[in-house]
Amino acid sequence: MQTLIALLAAATVSATSAPPAQTHPKQIALTFDDCPRKTSTLMTGMERAKKLTQALKENNVHEAAFFCNSPSRAPDGPQRIQHFADQGHVIANHSATHPDFNKTPIEKYMKDIDQGHKDLAQFPNFKKWFRYPYLHEGKTNQDRNAIRALLAKLNYKNAYVTIDTADYYLDDLLLQAVAKKQKYDVHKLCAVYKDHMLDQAEFHDDLSAKALGRSVKHVILMHETDLNALCLSDLIKELRHRGWEIITVTEAFTDEIANREPNTLFLGQGRVAALAKEKGYKGKLFSKWIEESDIEKEFERRGVFK
Repeated sequence: MQTLIALLAAATVSATSAPPAQTHPKQIALTFDDCPRKTSTLMTGMERAKKLTQALKENNVHEAAFFCNSPSRAPDGPQRIQHFADQGHVIANHSATHPDFNKTPIEKYMKDIDQGHKDLAQFPNFKKWFRYPYLHEGKTNQDRNAIRALLAKLNYKNAYVTIDTADYYLDDLLLQAVAKKQKYDVHKLCAVYKDHMLDQAEFHDDLSAKALGRSVKHVILMHETDLNALCLSDLIKELRHRGWEIITVTEAFTDEIANREPNTLFLGQGRVAALAKEKGYKGKLFSKWIEESDIEKEFERRGVFK
């Protein structure tokens, strides 16, 4: 009897002291829109491209995706897009001229998608992925469904995002300051940037868990900007430090939500928010960073510009 009691006690201690079961890490894929973006006051387009790919390489991110407009939008556009492809990253269609579907006749919008395909299909690593400029998929169900049908006919994937960001606006504030010859503290700049990007990631992952019951394979929206060129390496390190696994965009699009086109017009905040809206989720669909004025106040509070 004593031996049995001892065995039971040992088993209880073993069970209570065992480490908790490992949960699957949060997963995220990196994507960049609007390539080739205009040359700025801070660095040339090719300098920016090389800094971005160097940050990805140094941090062992083997496949990001660059959603491009026609190479002719920038003098060095073809060279920049070729550079991204040569570094092993996906080249995908972001339309030829970056029109806003909510303000563009559907026939013209369709032609712009087609022209984008013709201009970009020549590059290595090109994939039939289309990302809507501004994430706008149309103001009516009829227009939305017509473009969805067109993409299906062309064997294109709707290259949705799940994490929307305002990195482009943070970059605008930086470039405005540089144009005014204001000095900036790069450490404070990257700190605000990291907090914004990480808050956006965590907000949308929390929304995914609450509205969809799980953490999806996330796709974050970024842009080919000087700000990302300066701070991307710091962001990647911090994501991993906080438990995020960086995956390829190809893997991210294997998530089951890739096959779920939300039946809603609330599409400008990404697919997780759209699916939450479709399900009637009553919680918050917007993070604390939704207002540009709040971003400006955060820059001022932290003394980014001198």
